[in-house]
Amino acid sequence: MISLCLIVRDEAEILRSFLDKVKGYVDEIIIVDTGSKDNTKGIAREFTSKVFGFHWCDDFSAARNFSISKASCDWILALDADEVISQEDLGKIREIVKKGEFMGYRLIQETYHNDKLVSTRGICRIFKNHLGIKFVYPIHETVRGSIIALGG
Repeated sequence: MISLCLIVRDEAEILRSFLDKVKGYVDEIIIVDTGSKDNTKGIAREFTSKVFGFHWCDDFSAARNFSISKASCDWILALDADEVISQEDLGKIREIVKKGEFMGYRLIQETYHNDKLVSTRGICRIFKNHLGIKFVYPIHETVRGSIIALGG
């Protein structure tokens, strides 16, 4: 049902904790490493055999799209290892995709600096796979335009 697509680089300190929290809510874990020098790949392999290297080309959308190309489930959950989702919200994601009313869903992303909330925005990180939905833009990558172009 849900493929977690994760791009990582030197995330060894936080990756195990992140994957422990989300593994029960997804059916497949795809990890794309963009050049780690620490034990990120080793930790990733503890959770999935689908660990891929990707030559970093200064383009987050290219790395995310590569991760999507490796996913087999009907839904994509695209996250970063330093993002935190509550267990309650992870459970809601499964309920939402079972209904499948829309091509994609936004998560509320809160950005903190020095433990102070500095911004909040909706960001589409859950979307249907196998429709040709792609990320665009090298930084601040988004699938919004792709979903709109498909009529969503």
